[in-house]
Amino acid sequence: GVAFASVFDSPPQIQWAVHNMTTSHIDAFACGALLTLIPTDWRKQVSQKSRHIFFSIAAFTIICGLANSCILASRGLPPHWQALGYDNMCYLHQYVWSYTLLDLTSAGLILCLVDNRFMPSLFQHSVAVYLGTISYGIYVWHLPLLQVLFAFWPAEPHSMQGIARFFTLLTITVLMASISYYCFERFFLRLKRFKFSEVMNTIAKAMKLTKRNN
Repeated sequence: GVAFASVFDSPPQIQWAVHNMTTSHIDAFACGALLTLIPTDWRKQVSQKSRHIFFSIAAFTIICGLANSCILASRGLPPHWQALGYDNMCYLHQYVWSYTLLDLTSAGLILCLVDNRFMPSLFQHSVAVYLGTISYGIYVWHLPLLQVLFAFWPAEPHSMQGIARFFTLLTITVLMASISYYCFERFFLRLKRFKFSEVMNTIAKAMKLTKRNN
């Protein structure tokens, strides 16, 4: 963010550049890796405190967002109260610290869900499980669909038109993610059952048979 500040003229441009760089989200990858690499002994100790850890991080994240909104409002800038201060993260160097707070909050939530410490009846519901199954497709498809839909259907986000546009986007995204999962992703996911050496041996045998037949 500091580096881009010397290149771009406005905070929105800086925020957009930071948001689109993969290296800006290394902390997100680090949080995910940390959850998978925690030693078993530590995991058992942390599991008992996972709810407290999540609520503490979430509370701190919300407080920072609301404080950010207050400062923005006092300076005559859009405070983004509906998003708890985490909508257009381009002022007060929010593009530097806000992503990290949101990533840590998400990691705390995942830690709770893995150990069934937070609303298991909700997150183990069949609808939630299905959305988790196609979540990669949702991640991939939502942005291009959003760009297309917003271009052809301009509306204020919090108006009735904006709400209708949101649910339309949600429906189309889930539909495309479902098609992507059943027609493309599931084939490759099934390959995880096979060891790499077994797959290579099968390919080698198939190539030998092909040469013999030729």
